[in-house]
Amino acid sequence: MKKTLKYFGIFILVLIVGLIAAPFLFKDKIVALVKSEVNKSVNATVNFGDFDLTLFSSFPDFRFKIKDVSVIGKGDFEKDTLLFNQALFLDLNLMSVIKGSQYKISKIELIKPYINAIVLPDGRANWDIAMPDTAKPSTAASEPVKFQLSLQSLKIVDANIIYTDKASGMKAKLEQMNYDMSGDFTQDIFDMMNVADIQKMTFVYGGIPYLNGVHVKLNAALKMDMLNSIYTFKENEIGLNDLHLAVDGYVQMKGNDIRTDVRFKAKETDFKNILSLIPNVYTKEFSNVKTSGKLALDGFAKGTYNDKSLPAFGAHLKIMDAMFKYPSLPKSVDNIQLDVNIDNPNGLPDATVTDIKKLHVELAGNPVDVRMIVRTPVSDPNIDGLIKGKLNLGSVREFIPLEKGDALNGMVDADVTLKGKMSSIENKRYEEFNAQGFVNISQMKYQSAAFPEPVSIYTMQLKFSPKIVDLIAFNAKMGQSDFNAKGTIEDFLPYVFRDSTIKGNFTFNSSLLNLNQFMGSTASEPAAEKKPETPMQVIEVPKNIDFVLVSSIGKVIYDNLQLDNISGKITVKNARVSLENTKMNLMDGSMVMNGYYDTKNIKKPAINYSLNISDFDVQKTFTAFNTVQKLAPIGKYTTGKFSCSLNNLTGTLDQNLMPDLNSLSATGNLLTQATKVSGFEPINKLADAIKMPQYKMLDVSDIKMMFEIKDGRINVKPFNLKIKNANANISGSTGLDQTIKYTWDFEIPRGEFGTQANNFADQLLTKANKTGVEIKMSDKIKFAALIGGTVTKPTVSTNLKEIAGNAIKDVKQQALQVVEQKKTEVIADVKAKASAEAEKIMTQARAQAEQLKTEAAKLSQQVLEESEKQAKDLENKGANMFEKMANKKLADVARKEGQKKAKKITDEANAKSDAIINTAQLQADKLK
Repeated sequence: MKKTLKYFGIFILVLIVGLIAAPFLFKDKIVALVKSEVNKSVNATVNFGDFDLTLFSSFPDFRFKIKDVSVIGKGDFEKDTLLFNQALFLDLNLMSVIKGSQYKISKIELIKPYINAIVLPDGRANWDIAMPDTAKPSTAASEPVKFQLSLQSLKIVDANIIYTDKASGMKAKLEQMNYDMSGDFTQDIFDMMNVADIQKMTFVYGGIPYLNGVHVKLNAALKMDMLNSIYTFKENEIGLNDLHLAVDGYVQMKGNDIRTDVRFKAKETDFKNILSLIPNVYTKEFSNVKTSGKLALDGFAKGTYNDKSLPAFGAHLKIMDAMFKYPSLPKSVDNIQLDVNIDNPNGLPDATVTDIKKLHVELAGNPVDVRMIVRTPVSDPNIDGLIKGKLNLGSVREFIPLEKGDALNGMVDADVTLKGKMSSIENKRYEEFNAQGFVNISQMKYQSAAFPEPVSIYTMQLKFSPKIVDLIAFNAKMGQSDFNAKGTIEDFLPYVFRDSTIKGNFTFNSSLLNLNQFMGSTASEPAAEKKPETPMQVIEVPKNIDFVLVSSIGKVIYDNLQLDNISGKITVKNARVSLENTKMNLMDGSMVMNGYYDTKNIKKPAINYSLNISDFDVQKTFTAFNTVQKLAPIGKYTTGKFSCSLNNLTGTLDQNLMPDLNSLSATGNLLTQATKVSGFEPINKLADAIKMPQYKMLDVSDIKMMFEIKDGRINVKPFNLKIKNANANISGSTGLDQTIKYTWDFEIPRGEFGTQANNFADQLLTKANKTGVEIKMSDKIKFAALIGGTVTKPTVSTNLKEIAGNAIKDVKQQALQVVEQKKTEVIADVKAKASAEAEKIMTQARAQAEQLKTEAAKLSQQVLEESEKQAKDLENKGANMFEKMANKKLADVARKEGQKKAKKITDEANAKSDAIINTAQLQADKLK
């Protein structure tokens, strides 16, 4: 017995030691495994707080606790927290931890989780963070998952969950949610119990709040057939405020199909239960509200849901002879009659019939009637309905309690009849569709906590016809802002029932639009009272709106900007807002804008604008626009005005409507007026480098600069800058990363340099002039400065090691110029003398040649005269005819001999003349 007690005692001691030591032995191993598994499996930033592991509170399981778990998305979701959990408890099977093959989780508990689920307009969800499976197919067995769910309990304490689906316009919010689920998931068939309590549940779809702050309770038992994936509702109750619904039937998930046979029905039949769902009605004193009337509510869904089909469904709501009255208010809502059926017998969307057979209510004596039936809503909506009523909004507070500070006044008068098929309007057979009536609102005023700035609609008149809705007048005011508009709307019914494109043409006028009041804050609020800034989000331009708005606005206030005298044409079409010749005054100047904002790619909205800016104040512009601060950081240190032409500014925006600066491209020019720069570090550094502190403050007035924005840099083309008596030619670029690359080509008067450099240059001149060569120093020094680095940490380098060095080069250059000048003068003098001597030789040669030709001509003439005399003497001789004939022939011979001899004399004289000229020319050429 003693030995048994001894061993038992040792066993207990070992067990206690084990309970104490086990958490220390296994903690690091489990922590490392959790981190490894999470990082392997998700594309998100996951952070953990402290870890803890114990056996005492959960024996025989380990209880693993993780504090402050957060999951933040990446890419477009990097600023969105998907999950923050104050504490997470996991109960792990003790033996599975000891064996180390798989860790079996039997219980999960979440303490104060915050979940923010978002679906973007393009369908991407922030919870889709699982890493893609890039592993190649393999015949080998895949690596087993380290954690296995053997769940028996799930508990969520004080959760807040937000779901926003921007693709469908759906939003849900669950506040202070507590949830308990229990069941043995290790079994094939078991009962799962679900108990939930949500203090406030809001559900909005298409801008309509179907549930608003509703208290939801759930008590549901489900029979879980895990082998066949059939989940059967047993005893179930869903409470929505005071309305309680019973649910029966089953859901089976098989492959991609979800088979349903589910029915629901209101458990109570009192009208008061459904009245509790109306937000402004369900107040603290709701329990004392006097009501009467009956309620019937039921519905079903039966069939298969998958990518190709829907189950048949239906819902029926009937309210009979109802009324309600608050004991503290003077008037009641009476004679409430409602009969609504939604039926779909086969799951085909076009077979859905929505029939509001009757809706009648008398609001403090003001009757309102609605009747509407819609058939074939997909193929060709067939509509038959009417809306008729007249309501004094000021009487609402007499039958429904308003929140403190709420105000509502005015008159609403409506009488609209619709009957016909949508195809009649689409095919412009307007005579086949009956649409007529009006909606008038006058002297309406509304104010509440949600709209702190009062909204007043002084006049709104809408007139309906099959073709158009005519906005005859719209005159309203919100806070300080006023609105006046009129115009026409086409294709209104196809837009409502078919989501087709709606067209409109309006003129819009306003004396003041204070956009800060629309955003819930004003620029005049004290800094201590301003709320933290909320980043803007992409505003999607609907693809099915085709509006033209010709506007004239006296003043617009946005943040710290004031825009005056705005006019222009705004077109909304094909997911694009276009501005045409839109003029405005701002920044003490004016601007004309043309371009567009396009959301066809909602992930990266596109912009394309051309701007003509005149006389903008530099400081105000820099302060107002973040883009200017990035592209032109020098603006912070500049005063004065500028004008600018910016052509084809294209680029994309991020999800906070901020420009992606790397995507921007544009060309333009800039003209400055009375502009000064002071305190800009790159210029300070430049002035220090060239030892000219007076250049730290520059007058940059009247410069014209051409630039180009491309690939994340603003590239400045060369332009001239006059700096007092100096000149500079500047070119370069500034990057979005604040890097700078600029070249300054200077031409600075010698007199602006320091005395040391000028004295040294004077000494050089004295030495040079002693040689007999008179040299003068250049009045201007030329050199280049290179500015690099960043705006805050610039670097400066020059090709001017010292000003004296440049002076030496200048003296040497001038000396070379003087020598070259003297050389040129000597050569010119020698050439002149040689040319004169050569000309003298040529003159003498020409005279000699001319005399020779004259003498030869005289001799030739004598020979000709003698031969002619001899010939005539021969012709006169002869006693008879035969002698005369013979003497005539001899005379001819004498003449020819004389001519031959004369020609020979002339030719010889010409040859000698040419020889004299040629000889003289050779002598003259040598002299030259």
